[in-house]
Amino acid sequence: ARYDQVVDNLISTFNNKNLNSKVMTQRERPSQLLLLVNSLYNIKRYSECMQWAEASLHEAVLYYKRVSTLQLRQDWAATLVSLFECIDRIMVEDENILPSLTHGHLVRLAHSLVTVIEISLDVAESVTEMPIGSLLPWKLLYRVLRFEEISCDLNKQKDLNQESLQRDAEQHNQEEKELRNSLLMLKQAHEYLGRHSWCTNSDGALLLFIMMVVEKEMEGRSDDDLEELTSIFEQCVYCLYGHPNKRGRAKHLNDHNCSQVTLTWERSGTVFHHFATQSVPEFDSYKTSTVTADVENLLRRIFALVPEKINPNQGLAAITDYIEGSANSVSTIPAMTIDKNLDPYNISGLLYYLLGDFYFKSRNKPKQSNFTS
Repeated sequence: ARYDQVVDNLISTFNNKNLNSKVMTQRERPSQLLLLVNSLYNIKRYSECMQWAEASLHEAVLYYKRVSTLQLRQDWAATLVSLFECIDRIMVEDENILPSLTHGHLVRLAHSLVTVIEISLDVAESVTEMPIGSLLPWKLLYRVLRFEEISCDLNKQKDLNQESLQRDAEQHNQEEKELRNSLLMLKQAHEYLGRHSWCTNSDGALLLFIMMVVEKEMEGRSDDDLEELTSIFEQCVYCLYGHPNKRGRAKHLNDHNCSQVTLTWERSGTVFHHFATQSVPEFDSYKTSTVTADVENLLRRIFALVPEKINPNQGLAAITDYIEGSANSVSTIPAMTIDKNLDPYNISGLLYYLLGDFYFKSRNKPKQSNFTS
């Protein structure tokens, strides 16, 4: 494909005001914008792609607000969604892409994203469909805000003299206990979208992103600093997977009446790590130290997802035969090795112990024998 020539021709539509004015009235313009950014992406000119995607997004937002017919508005809405997806892909390909935008264009990008968010939220609570069907503006806005926060922190460090370093470090530690603006925005995004039961749209992509951000934020923090982060994380889990069930729901969780998404093995690691590894009970500890019934239910769901290659169930019959004396040697028990690529959170190393501990202390003999063998 002659992407370079296509790019040059389409860029001229931004520079030629007369042509630009004429093109704006035509329904081909959305396709032209997408062709430009996709061509730049395909030839891996990511910096230029980001610059023109921002310009295209700015134009698309303006014309979405101005067009008079429903069909044209739908065309521009679809264009906006595609532009969000393109910008998101660029940011995934190159995490350091935002410096390719000037400060003015970075501000304009944030303004465009906020405008789309306002359009999506400025509807009656009875509305079931999003006007612009994408949750990516929240994710992209977070990245822009986080980039600005990091840039501001770096600039502050450059301006500090040696004597003020200790004082600023103490202030920074105090600020760390509070949610930074970018993270607070994600929390509010979930709250606003939850009012319309939209928070799990797109297979829960936004909430999964929030969980990833919060999980990293929790690392290295003391228990005293985790309360609000824990609340954000657990609200995401509740909306995505319905854990805990409604009867046992904690007071800090709100029911958004949203559609749940499928809990998969790939997604279960962060959930398991959060709920099951806070405090591992000793085998001879009191019953109160074992996992709760709600967590046991979650563990059973994860248990059903364990890949066959790392599932010890394949050796259960041989182990049982050896214990009961029908097998004379442990050599009949198949050897197992845990593939860290399949189990990066080491779920299988703890999952069966926790279930066995729960059933042992609950005196559930039929189940405990399966997990304590």
